[in-house]
Amino acid sequence: GFGPDSANKYRTYYFRKQFTVESVAALTNLFLEVRRDDGIAVYLNGQDFYRNNLPAGPLAYSDFATNAIDNGGIIQSATLPLTALVMGTNVLAAEVHQTTTGSSDLVFDLQLTASPPPSALILQQARLGGQLVLYWSDASYELEEAAELSGPWTPMIGSANPQTIVCSGDQQFFRLRK
Repeated sequence: GFGPDSANKYRTYYFRKQFTVESVAALTNLFLEVRRDDGIAVYLNGQDFYRNNLPAGPLAYSDFATNAIDNGGIIQSATLPLTALVMGTNVLAAEVHQTTTGSSDLVFDLQLTASPPPSALILQQARLGGQLVLYWSDASYELEEAAELSGPWTPMIGSANPQTIVCSGDQQFFRLRK
């Protein structure tokens, strides 16, 4: 019913969610995805970080969205700054505004995703008699070798993972390359 009077429905709806962050340093990005009908403002810890179909500046509950283009059928997205997060309790809030008092629908779906940093790629080694075994965790990398640290670097022929190297006594350098 969107309120007691069908000819004068509520214009704005408010949503709030608390979540805990144990370590901001353990994250690399903060990605917002939202579907809304008609306009939306998203706040993180009281700061206005994302708007769509709403004017800039202070908002009142009586303000209307600027248009109703897609009826919430398109996912809107944005990257939010990690500096918006705090250690401990964080509050994500959103307000969804209608375009008219006679609007027949409301759409709100929001997802906030934080990613951990990529794991470090490490070239690991083990010795088996006179052989050196090199191995690594990401198969999309290729092993290269050089006689000098400054190169030239050349891909190892048949660069399998793990790679068995016969130690010749000469100096050899190895690296991973995508």
